[in-house]
Amino acid sequence: MTFFLVSTLNRYFCRYFLFWFVVCLAVILCIVSLFEGIELLRRAMAKPDVSLSLIGEMVLLKLPSHINTLLPFVSFFASTLSLWRLNQNNELLVARAAGLSVWQLIGGLNIAVLFLHVVYLVVVNPIGAAMIGRYGRLEETFFSKGSHSLTVSVNGLWLCENKGQERSIIHAKNFDLNKNWFENITFYNFDKDGQFTGRHDAKKAILEDGEWKLTGVSLWSKESEQSQFYPSLSRPATVSLDKIEENYAAPETLSFWKIPDFIKTLKQTGLSARRYELYWHKQLAKGGLMVSLSFLAVLFCLYPKRYRQGSSFLGLGILCGFMIYFLSDIVYALGMAEKIPMILSVWLIPLVTTMLSIAYLLHIEHRS
Repeated sequence: MTFFLVSTLNRYFCRYFLFWFVVCLAVILCIVSLFEGIELLRRAMAKPDVSLSLIGEMVLLKLPSHINTLLPFVSFFASTLSLWRLNQNNELLVARAAGLSVWQLIGGLNIAVLFLHVVYLVVVNPIGAAMIGRYGRLEETFFSKGSHSLTVSVNGLWLCENKGQERSIIHAKNFDLNKNWFENITFYNFDKDGQFTGRHDAKKAILEDGEWKLTGVSLWSKESEQSQFYPSLSRPATVSLDKIEENYAAPETLSFWKIPDFIKTLKQTGLSARRYELYWHKQLAKGGLMVSLSFLAVLFCLYPKRYRQGSSFLGLGILCGFMIYFLSDIVYALGMAEKIPMILSVWLIPLVTTMLSIAYLLHIEHRS
C-alpha cells in the first residue's frame, strides 16, 4: 500500500487532479473577481478619487479571501471532474481491472488534497492575511466613513475616535468590556489639521449612553499649558461597547500561525477570543472537509461508463457537495453563536461525510 502511494500510476492520477484543480481555481477566481470588480466600480462611481488602478489592486488583494472561501469547493469540483474524465477515458476501468482497489485510489487522491491544504496553510494563508489586511485599510480609506479604529495588544487597548473636526486617540492600560470599566485611560486630542491640542488622563472610565464618564480626571491643554484636576467629567463618545467588540482585528487579517498568540493576548486583556479560536480550528479542519469531499467525489464517479444514469448520478454528487459545503457554514455559525461545542462545529460535517462515504464504499466493494 505504501509503495503504491508513490507509484507511477498514482503519481499520474495526482498530476491529473492537480491539473484540474488549477483549471477550476483559475476559472472560478476569474468569475468571482469579475463580479468583485463590477461591485467596486459601482461603489466608486460617486468617488472621483478612486482610480481604476486602485480598483484593480483591491481586486487582486481580495483573491486570497476568495481562495480561503472556495478551497474546499474547488477541491471537490476538481476531484469530481478529474475522476469523471478518467472514467470516461476508461482509465479507471483499466486500473481496477489491473487490481487497483478503491482504497488505493482514494489514498492517492487524499495525498494530493492534503498537500494542497498544507500549501495553503504554509504559503497562501500568511501572504493572504497581509493582503486582506491591506484591502481592509484601502476600503476603509476610500469607501467607508468609519469614525473609529481599534488595536489590541499586551500594552492595552488603543482606540481612535473622530468627532466632527476633532480626533482623539484613546489608550486604556486595563479594561474589562464585560463589566464596562477602563482603568488608567488617556485621551490624546487633535484638531482637524492633526495638531495636538491636549489630553485627558483618568483613573477610571465607564462608556454608556454615548458618553465617556471619567473619574479622577487630569486635563492638560496645550493652549494654556496648564493641568486641571476634576473629580468627575463626561465627554461625548462616538463608539459603543458593541462596536469595540466587533471591530478589533478580523481573523482573516491574521496568519494561521499567529492566531494562537493573538488569542492569548485577547484573553489577557479580557476580550472574547471565541471567533479567533473557531477560525483557527476551521482552517485546520479545512483539510478534513477537503478529504471528506474527495471521498464523496469517488463515491459518485465509480459507476461504469455504460450506465445510462451516469450523468444524473454525477449531478446528484455535485448537488450533495454543495449541500455539505453550505451545511458546514451553518454548523459553523451555530458554533459562533455558542449553540454547539467549538470543536464539534468545525469537525462534525467532515467526520459525518467521511464515515457515510466510507460505509457506502465498503458496501460497493463488498458487493463487487
